[in-house]
Amino acid sequence: MAGLAGFEGPWNIMETKITGIKLIGGQITIDRAGAQYRVKIPLQIGAPLDFVVTQNDRALSSTIDRGTDHYGVRLVFDSLTDPQKIVDGPLGSLIERWSDTEQPADMGTITGTRG
Repeated sequence: MAGLAGFEGPWNIMETKITGIKLIGGQITIDRAGAQYRVKIPLQIGAPLDFVVTQNDRALSSTIDRGTDHYGVRLVFDSLTDPQKIVDGPLGSLIERWSDTEQPADMGTITGTRG
């Protein structure tokens, strides 16, 4: 599958439709790491989430374990060839934090534009 053209760089994001506390604390960055992408998401509390993922269609997603907290992140973009927006909506962009429970303790949808 062809990679997203112009995918790398800073993205200005907003976390909306929050359940629990707001998790994200600023601009995210995406860099190419070979055939994969390195994504760094600053958090309101604690060290940034920093992970490497493979593109899946118009999305990047990963789960990250940090002690008893488990994070799930999905970033969905508006285009495969010229992405300009991170989109929410059904099966859209989101961040979740789980603390060994059956439901996320904190969750928010994510929207954004190029930085």
